[in-house]
Amino acid sequence: MLRKLSINNFAIIENLSLELERGFIVLTGETGAGKSIIFDAIGLLFGERANNDLIRHGQQSARIEGCFSLEGEQADRIEEILEEHGCPFDDELHIKRVINQKGRSRVFINGSLTSLKALQEIAKGFLDIIGQHASHALLDTQNHLPLLDMFAQQMQEAKRVEQDYHHWKQQRNLLQRLEEQEQSRRDRLAAIEEQLDRIDMAQVSLGEDERLTKELDRLLNAETLREKTTMVSYILQSAEGAVTDQLATALEELRRVAYLDDSLQKTADDLDKLSIDLGEHARDIQRFAETVSVSPEEIEILQDRLDLIQHLKHQFGGSIESVLHSAAEIQKEADALSAESAQIIPLRNAVDALHEALQIRAQTLSAARQAASIRMSQLVETELKQLGMPHCRFQIRFHEDTIFSSDGLDRVEFFIAPNPGEGFKELARVASGGELSRLLLALKVAIIERDPVETYIFDEVDTGIGGAIAQIVGKKLRKIGEQRQALCITHLAQVACCATHHLHVSKTVVDGRTSSEIRFLSPHERVYEVARMLGGTEITQRSLAHAQELLSENNSNLVPLFAVG
Repeated sequence: MLRKLSINNFAIIENLSLELERGFIVLTGETGAGKSIIFDAIGLLFGERANNDLIRHGQQSARIEGCFSLEGEQADRIEEILEEHGCPFDDELHIKRVINQKGRSRVFINGSLTSLKALQEIAKGFLDIIGQHASHALLDTQNHLPLLDMFAQQMQEAKRVEQDYHHWKQQRNLLQRLEEQEQSRRDRLAAIEEQLDRIDMAQVSLGEDERLTKELDRLLNAETLREKTTMVSYILQSAEGAVTDQLATALEELRRVAYLDDSLQKTADDLDKLSIDLGEHARDIQRFAETVSVSPEEIEILQDRLDLIQHLKHQFGGSIESVLHSAAEIQKEADALSAESAQIIPLRNAVDALHEALQIRAQTLSAARQAASIRMSQLVETELKQLGMPHCRFQIRFHEDTIFSSDGLDRVEFFIAPNPGEGFKELARVASGGELSRLLLALKVAIIERDPVETYIFDEVDTGIGGAIAQIVGKKLRKIGEQRQALCITHLAQVACCATHHLHVSKTVVDGRTSSEIRFLSPHERVYEVARMLGGTEITQRSLAHAQELLSENNSNLVPLFAVG
C-alpha cells in the first residue's frame, strides 16, 4: 500500500509531499489542474516508460519517490525479487525514479540503484491502474485465465500444473532425443567396440616398441654379430700370441722382480686379477658367439608385431602411452553411450507416468475452473446490473485444448452481450471505454477477496454515467477501499461523496509559472468542493445543502458542518 508520495519538478508539479492511508481516496479538481499527473507519477514508480517532456520547464531533472508498506504474500514475493536483483529488503519498499533531460531515468529501490526490469517485476500483482485508457489488459485474452484462477482460488494449483507440465515436457524431450539418437549411438558403439577389440587383442605394454626394435635390430645383424664376437674370442684366447697368453707372460716376468719393490707387487696382484677377469670375458664372448643364430621366422614375427604397434600408435596419438589412454577414454564413451541407451525404457515409463499424473491434475483444475466460471459470471453480471448495465450478460468461455500447455487443458476468453437480443461477442470487439471501466470495476469487486493487489488506481471509471448509477459506483469504490487502498479521479459529486479521504488538486500561477498543488480537504472544505462539483461555477445555498446531504448520506459518522438556510 502507498504510504508516502513525493514529487519534484514533474510536469506542472514543483514540489509535492503526501501521506496516504488505506481506504477510498478521491482526487477532484478543475480540468487541467494536474489530477492525472499524480497517477502518471505513480505509474513511473511501477516501471512505466519515461521521457524528458515530463520534466518541469527550466529544470534539469524530475524526481518521484514512493514509500509502500509490505504485508504477507506480497512481502515474500518482493523480497525474492529484490534478492535476485541485489537490492536490500526492508519492512517497507522505497522506490525512487529520477528522470534527466536526456530522457534517461535511474531507478532506486531501498536506496540501491537497480534496473527498470526489477521495478516492472515488482509492479505485477502490487498495483493496478484501472480506467478506460488502462483497461487494455482486460482485452488481452492471456490475462483472462489468471483472473479466473484467482477467483477460483486455484493460483497455487495452476502453478503446480505449470511446473508439472514443464517437468513432463523436459523429460519427454529428453526421451525423444535419446530415441532419435539411438541408431547413431549403436553405430558409434559398433565402431568403438572394433577399436577396443583391436587395442585389447594387441595387448601392448609400455616400452614394448623400444624393446622389440632393439631385438629386431639384433636379429637383422646376427651374422655380423656372430662373426665379430668369434673374432674377438679368437684374439683374446685362441690366436697365436693371444691376449690372455701375452698377459700371462707379462705377469710372469713382473713377478720375478716384484719382490724388489712393494709397489710392483701390488701391480702384479692387480694384473693377476685382470688376467682371471679377461679369461672369463673371453669365454663369455665365445659362448655368446656359439649361441648366435639367424631365424627368418622370428624376424618376421617381430616385424609384424612392430607394424601392428606402429599402426596403433599412428591411429591413437603417436605413442603407446596415448594408445592406452585412448583405450580408457573410448571405454568411458562406450559406457556413457550404453548408459544413455539403458535410460530409454525406464524414462519412457517415467514420461508416461508423468503424463498420466499431469492429465489427472489438469482435469481436476479444469473442473474447478469451470465451476468457478459460473459463479464468477453470475457475480459480475450482478455487479454490472448495479452499475447501470442491467441487460449486460457476461460469460467465460472455455476452449478446451487436446494438447497440454503450461495452463493445463484450458484456454478461456471473456465474452459479453451488452444489449438484449444480441449474441455474445469477444470483449474487445463490443466494449466501449465506459463499459470497459465498469466491467473491470465489476470484476475487481467480484475477485477482491482473493486479489493480492494492495493498491488500485481508478482513472475516471465514472465516464459516461451519472445520477444514481454514479452513487452506486462510488459505493463500490468505497467497498473496495474497506479492504484495499483505492485512489480515484472523478468529476462526479456522487462518487466523491463516497470517499473516506478527499484530495483536491488546484492550479495556480505565480510569477508567470504554473504550478499544481494537492492537499487533503477538511470536512468544511469538502462540502464546498462537492457543492462546486454539483453546481458549476456559482456555489449557492442550495448546492451547499445538497452537498452536505450527499456527504452525510454516504458518511454516517459525518456531523452537519453548518446550518443551511
